[in-house]
Amino acid sequence: MMSLYEAAYLQMPGETILEEAMEFAEGHLTKYTMADGGDDQYDDLLSKRIAHMLKRPLRKGVEKHEQLFFIWAYEQEKGHNQTLLKLAKLSWNHLQHMYQQELRSLTKWWIDLDFVTKLPFARDRLIEIYFWAVGAMWEPKFTFSRYIVTKLTMLVSVIDDMYDVHGTIDELELFTSAIERWDTSMKNLPDYMRTCYDAIIDVLDEVDAITTKEGRPYCLEYAKEAHKNQVRAYLAEARWFAQGKVPTVEEYRRVGVYSCAYPSLACSALCGMGEKAPKEAFDWLFSEPKILVAISDHCRIMDDIVSHEVYCI
Repeated sequence: MMSLYEAAYLQMPGETILEEAMEFAEGHLTKYTMADGGDDQYDDLLSKRIAHMLKRPLRKGVEKHEQLFFIWAYEQEKGHNQTLLKLAKLSWNHLQHMYQQELRSLTKWWIDLDFVTKLPFARDRLIEIYFWAVGAMWEPKFTFSRYIVTKLTMLVSVIDDMYDVHGTIDELELFTSAIERWDTSMKNLPDYMRTCYDAIIDVLDEVDAITTKEGRPYCLEYAKEAHKNQVRAYLAEARWFAQGKVPTVEEYRRVGVYSCAYPSLACSALCGMGEKAPKEAFDWLFSEPKILVAISDHCRIMDDIVSHEVYCI
C-alpha cells in the first residue's frame, strides 16, 4: 500500500486511475496510523514511517535529507545488519563534513564581498541557496557545480532585488547594457551596480578558468548568454511596472521563463558538471525544451502568487 501511494505521485494530469489509487492508498494508510497498534514495536515503527510518508512523500522530499530518517528507521528494526547500518552512517557523516567544508568556503566568499555594507538591500540567503544546490546535486563529484550554482544564485537574488525595488529605469537600462556587452571597462554604472557587476564577472572568470582546463571552453559563452537573457527579462518586467502596463498572459509567460532564473541556474549547474555536461547538453538547454518551459512557468506563477499574498492587502 505504501508503494502504491508513492507510485501514484508519478501520475500525469488526467490519469484518473492513479488519482483514485492515491486517494485509496492515502485513506487506508491514514486509518492505519490512527488505529491503536498496541505495544508491538514493529507496528509502532510502521506507523511512524507511514506518517512520515504522508507528510512528505519521496517525490517531494530532498533525497539526502530523507536518508537520515531511513537510517533512523532501519536502526529501529529488529535484526538489522550492523555492518550496513554503520556504512550508511559513515556515508552520511562523510557527506555532512564535505558540505560543511563547502559552506565554510562559500561563507568566506560572501563575507569578503561585503554586500551587507555595500548593498544593504541584498538579502542574506546563503544557507538557503546552498541547500537548494545540495538538493539538486548532492553527489560528491558535483562540488564545483554546487559552488557555482550557490554563488551565481546569490548574485542573481541581489540583481532581482535591484530590478524589482532598488534601481531606477535609467540605471537598469545601463546595467542591462553592461551585461549585454560584457565589457569590464563600463565606467558609467552606479557604484552599487558596479559592485554586483564585478562580482558576476569574477565568478564567471572562475568558471572559465576551470572549464577551459577541462576541455570545455564553450561554457563561458553559454553562461554569458544565459545571464543576458535573464537581465533582459528583468528589464521587461521593470518597464511594465514603470509604465503601469498589464502584460498579456502570453507576454507574461514568455518573459517569465527567464525571469524565474531557472534557465540561467540550470546553465550554471551544467558548467560545474565536467564531462557529464558536454556541448550538446547546453544546446539542448538553450533550445527551450518543454520540460524547462513547464517548470519555469510553474516557478514564475508560484513565486508571483506568494509575492501577492505577502505584499498585497
